Amino acid sequence: MLLGLFILSGVLIKTSLLGLGWISIAIGLSGYLLCRWFDFNLDIKLIDKFRRLFITGAALHLLVYIGLITKLSLSTA
Repeated sequence: MLLGLFILSGVLIKTSLLGLGWISIAIGLSGYLLCRWFDFNLDIKLIDKFRRLFITGAALHLLVYIGLITKLSLSTA
């Protein structure tokens, strides 16, 4: 299962670098929920690091979209 988490985190990073924001948010949230709901036979610190990676990826993309919407709504044309 550790390999699956590494693959999912690699896909999250790749989609983020490619600019696929909504897909990155979906992958981040699904990875977090996967780590939270399923019991892995891994170290707690490792699972916490994967959770933090998935939440950070999703949260940063959401913040970028919020910033973009704020910028578009405050700009005067």
